[in-house]
Amino acid sequence: MAVLDSYESRRSPFSRNWLQRRTGRPTSTTTSTTIVFLGWVPTLPVLAVMVVVLLLAVPAADGLAKPSSVQLMNNGYEGVVLAIRDDVPENNQLIIEIERMFTDASYYLYDATNQRAYISDVTVLLPLTWNTTIETVSPENYTYDAADVIVTPLDASLADMSSVPPPPYCKHFEGCGIQAAYIHFSSEFITRNITKEYYGNLGRLFVHEWGHFRWGLFNEYPDELTDKLFHSEFFYSPTTGEFHATRCSGDWDAMNVVYDSAKGRYRECVGNSSVGYEDNCISIPTPDQSKPLGSIMYGYTGIDQVIKFCDDGPDSASYHVREAPNKHNRLCDRKSSWEIMQGHPDFAKGNNLPRNISFDDLRPRIRFARVRPLRLVLVLDTSGSMETQDRITKQAAASKNFLMTTALDGMYIGIVHFSSAGNPLTNGLVQLSSEGLRRDLARRIPTVAIGGTCIGCGLEQALSLLEFDDSDPAGSMVILITDGEDSNVKNEKKTENMKATYAQLRIKIHAVAFSSAASAVVPGLSSDTGGKFFLQTDNIGSTGMHDAFHTTVDGHGLQEDQSIQLFVESFNVTEDPVHEVEIDSTIGYRTAFQFVHYTSTFNISVLDINITSPSGFVYSGMSTEYREEKEFNFVIVEINGIAEEGTWRFSMGKNKLFPDELGDEVLVSVSSRAPPGGEGAITATSVMSSTVTNLTQGNRMVIYSEVRQRSYPILNCDVIASFERPGQEPVQLELYDNGAGADITPGDGIYSRYFTNYSVDGFYGVQISISSNGITAILKPGKDESPHSRAQPYIDPRALLKGNLSKYEEDLLRLPGAPIPFFNKTTAPRFIRRTSGGSNRVLNVPPGDFLPPIKIRDLRVDESSLSSNGSTGSATIRFTAPGDDLDYGTATSYVIRSSTNISDLENAQTPSTALEEYHLTDDLGKPKPYGEIEEFVLDVAVPENSSVTTIYVTVAAIDDNSNEGEPSNVGHATFRKFIPEVTPTLSPITVTGAPLPATGSGSTGRPDKCVNSDEVLCDDSDDTDFRWIAYFLGIGICLFLVVLLLAYTMSRCTSFVRGGGGKSNHQTDDEPERTQRRGDQCRVIEMNEFDLSEDDHEDEIGLRTRSDSSESGSTNGIVREPFISSQILDCLMSSASGGESSGGDSRSLTTTSSDSGTSNYFWGFDNYAFGAYLSGERTIPHRSYLPRRKVRKYDPSFDKDNIHGQYF
Repeated sequence: MAVLDSYESRRSPFSRNWLQRRTGRPTSTTTSTTIVFLGWVPTLPVLAVMVVVLLLAVPAADGLAKPSSVQLMNNGYEGVVLAIRDDVPENNQLIIEIERMFTDASYYLYDATNQRAYISDVTVLLPLTWNTTIETVSPENYTYDAADVIVTPLDASLADMSSVPPPPYCKHFEGCGIQAAYIHFSSEFITRNITKEYYGNLGRLFVHEWGHFRWGLFNEYPDELTDKLFHSEFFYSPTTGEFHATRCSGDWDAMNVVYDSAKGRYRECVGNSSVGYEDNCISIPTPDQSKPLGSIMYGYTGIDQVIKFCDDGPDSASYHVREAPNKHNRLCDRKSSWEIMQGHPDFAKGNNLPRNISFDDLRPRIRFARVRPLRLVLVLDTSGSMETQDRITKQAAASKNFLMTTALDGMYIGIVHFSSAGNPLTNGLVQLSSEGLRRDLARRIPTVAIGGTCIGCGLEQALSLLEFDDSDPAGSMVILITDGEDSNVKNEKKTENMKATYAQLRIKIHAVAFSSAASAVVPGLSSDTGGKFFLQTDNIGSTGMHDAFHTTVDGHGLQEDQSIQLFVESFNVTEDPVHEVEIDSTIGYRTAFQFVHYTSTFNISVLDINITSPSGFVYSGMSTEYREEKEFNFVIVEINGIAEEGTWRFSMGKNKLFPDELGDEVLVSVSSRAPPGGEGAITATSVMSSTVTNLTQGNRMVIYSEVRQRSYPILNCDVIASFERPGQEPVQLELYDNGAGADITPGDGIYSRYFTNYSVDGFYGVQISISSNGITAILKPGKDESPHSRAQPYIDPRALLKGNLSKYEEDLLRLPGAPIPFFNKTTAPRFIRRTSGGSNRVLNVPPGDFLPPIKIRDLRVDESSLSSNGSTGSATIRFTAPGDDLDYGTATSYVIRSSTNISDLENAQTPSTALEEYHLTDDLGKPKPYGEIEEFVLDVAVPENSSVTTIYVTVAAIDDNSNEGEPSNVGHATFRKFIPEVTPTLSPITVTGAPLPATGSGSTGRPDKCVNSDEVLCDDSDDTDFRWIAYFLGIGICLFLVVLLLAYTMSRCTSFVRGGGGKSNHQTDDEPERTQRRGDQCRVIEMNEFDLSEDDHEDEIGLRTRSDSSESGSTNGIVREPFISSQILDCLMSSASGGESSGGDSRSLTTTSSDSGTSNYFWGFDNYAFGAYLSGERTIPHRSYLPRRKVRKYDPSFDKDNIHGQYF
């Protein structure tokens, strides 16, 4: 089986022969420790030359959206970062496999993109927990939280359950040309050889995931796990007039099989391309395709001939199937993968045109890097405008609190303040190694504001500190806080120059705009350098500076040191005296309550704080855990050990002895950590779609928030976003994980929503609060499954038909078409989380109602049926109601368009069939509010001369200002006048042994020899001499039985004319009596004419078998041929035709069962044989055309389970 072979043995463009043609040198065939394309076994010192490995401290949670450094320069991808989490055990084999994966992927990607892209540069970040001796280099500004590929250990709950680890997945939150968040691998998937058996070469598989990640492509196969509402294995194409499997391209060689769960085996499907296929039929490509084809996004990259992305070009082997109902077509407007890629900046406008690149140059430079302690400079605005609203005091308090509590031990800190010029407050960078150093730095924070503004001057001085004593500044960070704009053009140019310099040196800037009056260049300073942008307003409740400081240390330090924000709010101390915070079972370690105020009082306690545990214990100023830093304006209460689970309450107020010494505003934050050895904390990460939204250019602001425990999504959370707006009160917006509006996949733990409530141009900030409710659940799959969209394992369909499935059962691999595994929705503990989504600068807010309803992306046809006479079809369409403004509010009306030609709906200039020609049961002018499910029933006239009719439908919403949204995804309703069904068997003949597998479409019999050495496809016993003895012995017995049968039937034929009627055990009272030929011919023998004695057993008659679906009409590829005389055959054919013999034409005789509604038996005739359609190994003798004999007694008790043909 070619797809299960090792990558090195493939006859593909990247096989040994291909390498020899390109390099002129042989390559190694060793699969365990050899790097295939280099032809030698690397030692660790050699790998150190090839790679830069990073000893990394990682965060507790992988972020949702990450500022990637990937660029395509001169056809080569640079800045690709793979990070290994610190709890992955040290494993040199993992390093070798990662190097091999990227090397293979580079060659494969180069050909797949028509010589337009390869992987040039990769940085691998190793954990600090590894005691490696590999030589490393600077990590520049690469960190775990910004990695493009992350490697984690296999979850403990799956480690003992799966010999085939879950495959990689890509975390999407937009798609269709927009880069995703990251690619996820488990270390076990990379290192276990068994994964290559089912998924093929890891480099080719990586290119499939790269398509998801870089270009936002989606899978082109029917995904029953993560796209189940739209899952459809086959579809009818009016263009071709045939049924096709859902895939891209359409030129695959495949077998259509169905899994019989009751029998635990596979067989070929009933049906064909003209009438369709039975329910649960799936199509699986054969391992050896007849020609090179696409698409890589179809998923079976382990098949050698899969070498392209689907395209709209002339090559049919990779031509995009626009009608296929897959997720890619639904979300990306039926554009091909290559069309999406060509619109991406990588290839748009003639970028990176095809170029001949040598084999050696295609090999990526893989570097390993060691992370250094975080190097950070605070760049603080002390210009005169910072005196406004006491901003300078708030800046000082937040900075001091960061230095005293949040900054990590061992990190390096520098401080610069700027007004008209930049002024350093430290001599180079100072390493935090003691409490005394922290206090010394905190005391240097400036508290006086005066002068003009030169942002570039502050950045210039910060760079000097980072380069002090010839230090490499790459990978460092800057926190910039400013409320103003550069005072003159000269200063503006300096700021622009410093932005370019920082980007070139890979220094990140996390920028905080203190009020909407801050310079418009501030968001660009963060986005262009890979940092984040935050907004701090003068309003009570704003937390932008705190969020920026906390974000800076994310991704640094060991996983166990990462704190989780449970609560962050700024309060009016006189109005909000009591608050609650939840400590859940996944956290509680090193829990801390912090209270920051903005009043300079050196020797006075100005706050009165009480914290009450769930059991009633009170922490106050007299407690040992209570620590007040009067000099630095904060109080912190740190709970010893693991905090008690449950609801904690805290109250605060002004000290009654000094009520006038404290201002009104106090910022409160509560953080905690996961206890050592626990199941992992529930975490939340949030991000905005961009840092700048230009509304006149069609930009839209979207907020995303991901909630999960480890890699498991948390479902049904209450996720509330609070937006700060310039000149207006904050507004709240609930986010949804419903697969509609801004959300692309329901139930993946990513909650999304568009922001629509704009006021004026300016800065908009957002904070997210997440809480559980009674139905919040953690989605935990079992076995090899993942709740994420993932690559498909490949199993040869011939192996499935053979029936030896023990190999796959031992591997705990879910077989194709098998029942979907149960996903354990564990009730989540009661919890709360709080994150910041950053900030966004909004430009050109138009007046009035300018936002149309959002495009509907989840339109589907859930039910379709035909009237009894087949003239009218009824289709039920459902979708999530859009809003009046994008996904907010309620639309005014809908317009539904339909056509039998999908192209009509794609071209706005082509008139589609008018809605009035169809009958709708609901009112289009009464839409529901956003998020509710709409349902309409559409009645369609079906042409009389058509056995299959497909109607395509789109829906668009219109708001009260006549703004019409984009047409929805295309739904389709297919009306079939005939649906193939499995027909139970008739003949009472028992066939011993398992049915023989078909080896391909239209093949006959078993393969002459084993396909390969795979135990599933090869039976060693068939190769012994005994099979020939058994073969000839069987022929002799059959001939002897034939002679006896012919003699017996000739003597008994005339006796068939006589005898009574009666109904069989399965015949219903309303079943019409079949009139058969009488006189000297033959008739049907009814069941009651047989001797039904329980002690009697059926005589077995030897059969020869033939696999031929084309001649006999059998739909499972197996035809059973009893040896029957031509006289009886003529008699049977006449009976089947109601008395008129018509020679050798194919005939059928069917009867409807009263208990199942399906055919009880099926007779097929051809020119030379009689065929009985079998159901497994049992048959149903409802009526028999064979001579009288003893048969097994039918037990009607089995009818209650609809299991036909059970006999004793």
